[in-house]
Amino acid sequence: MIVNKRYIYLFISGVVHWLIDSFFSRFHFQKCTYIEIDSIPKTYSVILSKPVWMWGAEMGSNEHGVCIGNEAIWNRLINDEKDLNKKLLGMDLVRLGLERSRTALEAMDVITKLLKDYGQGGPCSNTQMDFFYHNGFLIADPNEAWIIETVDSEYVEPIHRLDQETVGLLIVAKNPLMKKILDRMLEYNEITRIYKANVKALLPIKPQTIDMPIGKDKFHSNKRRISNTGQRAITHIIDSKMIKEGVCQLDIKLDTGRTHQIRVHLAEIGHPVIGDPLYGTSTLRQLELNSHQIEFTHPLTQEIISVSLDDK
Repeated sequence: MIVNKRYIYLFISGVVHWLIDSFFSRFHFQKCTYIEIDSIPKTYSVILSKPVWMWGAEMGSNEHGVCIGNEAIWNRLINDEKDLNKKLLGMDLVRLGLERSRTALEAMDVITKLLKDYGQGGPCSNTQMDFFYHNGFLIADPNEAWIIETVDSEYVEPIHRLDQETVGLLIVAKNPLMKKILDRMLEYNEITRIYKANVKALLPIKPQTIDMPIGKDKFHSNKRRISNTGQRAITHIIDSKMIKEGVCQLDIKLDTGRTHQIRVHLAEIGHPVIGDPLYGTSTLRQLELNSHQIEFTHPLTQEIISVSLDDK
């Protein structure tokens, strides 16, 4: 076999450049507001709203449709002197999440890892040097949304997810060990999640289990559909009642947590969630679906933890 010398040269040249880039990338750093962190080979274009004095941003979006913003209410103000040690600001994390992520889930992973590696700290003002607070983050893309609450901790990570238009309760872990324990509990259905969904119906819908696999819709990147090659998805309708003429409210329990699972399953049985423009006929994005109740046994104290949106 005769091999063109030019191809050999291009191959060897490419390998050499890759080795050089890999070696020197270890010494490349990204300067943030107060500290430098390890850089990455590729970042994404962003549009930001930011104070002029800092590197980070209060909110923004990137070329992949990921949007991140600080929550309007701070998790806490300064607690002790170590909070003023210069680390990453919450606004730095907003910008880094946008520059390094193609999806909301990736952004959540980026931010939680940076919190673990570098921490959050330093003055949040260029004029008041003892002013500090911890940030929460709202992260969304066209398919889903996440909330990160740092809750007086430099580590926080959600145990499950909510679709972008869904509101309500979410479990977060404050340390990696508890994250692994709660993940396993969720996998073994030891965490009860009850959702409430309003659908159009003339009569109450009978309790039933919907066991239909869900996969991506190849014709619509933001949609999911019932697919024999998809992941198994199990939704239980455990109760229903008429709340007004033509509107039935369902109590729903999930055994799995696929993207848009409740919306896809209810649409499949002919009762899409009211306000759902993706799987129903609504022209407005006012999804009448919420994560209403969460209940589980605390893995360490064995205390029954039960939280509901009805709690005072």
